[in-house]
Amino acid sequence: MAESDQELFTLRWMQAQPVVASVLMAMLRDPSAVDDLLQETAVTAYQEISAYDAARPFTGWAVGIARHKAMHWFRSRNRRPQQPLSENDLDRLAAAAESQAGELDARALRLHQCLERLSVRAAQAIELHYAQDLPQATVAEQLKMGVGALRVLLYRARTQLRTCIEGRAGSAA
Repeated sequence: MAESDQELFTLRWMQAQPVVASVLMAMLRDPSAVDDLLQETAVTAYQEISAYDAARPFTGWAVGIARHKAMHWFRSRNRRPQQPLSENDLDRLAAAAESQAGELDARALRLHQCLERLSVRAAQAIELHYAQDLPQATVAEQLKMGVGALRVLLYRARTQLRTCIEGRAGSAA
């Protein structure tokens, strides 16, 4: 997959993920299983992207993959959904979550714009700790700083991001 295709997939997945997670939570009602199946859905969608028809909504395609994963999850555990949701209920849930995607896109854009205003070191710390989910000790080691100094850097970066995002949200309203 070309780098531009990877970026497009990432953008589409970021937009679809909250909808997919909502559908999985409605079906499974098990947060740890939802986390697992959300990751499995992302991997499968990435691997099967060549089968995706770009003329159709990506989110609906991803939700279809997630539904399949959820049904397999139930079968593999010899379980049935406690109160299975009908296809119409799942479709309404997906539509409601998708209608919220515009606000999520706006928030993501504000976050991205504000991340660009951080110092290089603060942005690296945020990326390593929050995006890559590395422990603070590992991040501190990679940035060649003490854990206490990293905690201060992360605190200041979060404060700066919060202020920036709130300011951008206020000016957009």
